[in-house]
Amino acid sequence: MKRLRVLVAARSPDLQRRMRHVFGHADDMEVVGEAGSPVELLLQAGRTAADLAVVELEDQALPGIASHLLAEYPDARVLGVSGDARRACLYEMRLARVPLAGGPALLDSLRGALRGSRAEDGAC
Repeated sequence: MKRLRVLVAARSPDLQRRMRHVFGHADDMEVVGEAGSPVELLLQAGRTAADLAVVELEDQALPGIASHLLAEYPDARVLGVSGDARRACLYEMRLARVPLAGGPALLDSLRGALRGSRAEDGAC
């Protein structure tokens, strides 16, 4: 079984230590690198071919660098973890196929799908 390659990139040394411990003791995962800054995160992501980058949530939101990471490495996933490690959200770039009604109902169907995706995005 392929082990999940994890890059730990929390700014807080305490959170970085916690995440390294959590992922380092999981049989199906391995910590392949650490990054202390946004630039280092992008460089390490390319060097390590990480499947998952663990970053610290900023004000309960995903830091902007994570968007750059997902844009550059669309197969990777980003786990945002709050500073106290009590909240976490998984982010990913992926293609999704959403069936829509055709013909005259196309616009209404599209609007409904778009409203639904925005609601899901804010749930984390």
